[in-house]
Amino acid sequence: MGPGEERARPVWLVTGCSTGIGHEIARRALESGARVAVTARDVTRVEPLVESHPDHSIALDLDVTRPEQVAAAVAETESRFGSCSDAMSTTYRAKLEEAMASIEAWKGVTLDVDFPEE
Repeated sequence: MGPGEERARPVWLVTGCSTGIGHEIARRALESGARVAVTARDVTRVEPLVESHPDHSIALDLDVTRPEQVAAAVAETESRFGSCSDAMSTTYRAKLEEAMASIEAWKGVTLDVDFPEE
C-alpha cells in the first residue's frame, strides 16, 4: 500500500476497548482497514488487540470523564496517524469537532456505525 492509500484509510479513536462493544468496534474497524487508537482506562487490557495490528493501531490510556485525557488521546492519535477523523465513545460515534466541544457533547453523541458487509 502506498502513502496516499494509507492516508485515505479512516482514523478512529475508540474508547472502552478492553471488553464488550468497545473492543468489538475497535476489532471490526481494524479488520475493515481503518487506523485505530484503541483506548481503555487500563491500557494493558488492549495491548493484545493492538499487537495483532501493529501498523494500524495504537494503545492509549484514556478515562473519558477526564477532558485532559480526551485531548491527549486525540493529540497522540493525530501525531501517529496524521489525523483523527472519527471518535467512538464505546457506543457512540461523532465527528471530532462534536466530541471535543465538551465532555457533555462527548457523552451525548448518537450511534452511527457502518461496517462493510462480511
